[in-house]
Amino acid sequence: MEMVGISQKNISKFALLEFCPSYLISEKKLQAYSRRGTFMRHIFSSGPSPEPKAAVHEPPSVVKTRRLLNRWSMLGLLIVSAGAIILFVSNALAVNSLVVEIASLRKEHDKLLHRNELLRADVIRLQSADRIADIAREKLGMVQAQGAPKQLK
Repeated sequence: MEMVGISQKNISKFALLEFCPSYLISEKKLQAYSRRGTFMRHIFSSGPSPEPKAAVHEPPSVVKTRRLLNRWSMLGLLIVSAGAIILFVSNALAVNSLVVEIASLRKEHDKLLHRNELLRADVIRLQSADRIADIAREKLGMVQAQGAPKQLK
């Protein structure tokens, strides 16, 4: 049995032994482990891994049906995913448009409140007694009474 050493020829095989440089293994075992991909499992476990079980051979009609079902299920999953994405995006767009509409309505509401305050100030100014007395004197030629009004019976 030939033992594996470090050489240019065996450098890729030696790369498998990096974790355990003092571990010596025969060339045949190294090739078998590298084919099966079980070298690291062998090193870190208590022994060699069990051999894989033989594949179960199914009739071609079952395999064809299984592939067809797998394709249809993938297609169904793709359609459902696309539908969910479309609903999510449309919902996000609807929410965004509603947020924009709310912002514009709030801005309009603030403008109307400001306009309302201006109109109230204007009403108060127009209802002032001094303004009404000035208009009565200047435009209507009225004079202010000197005494209190008398009642006629």
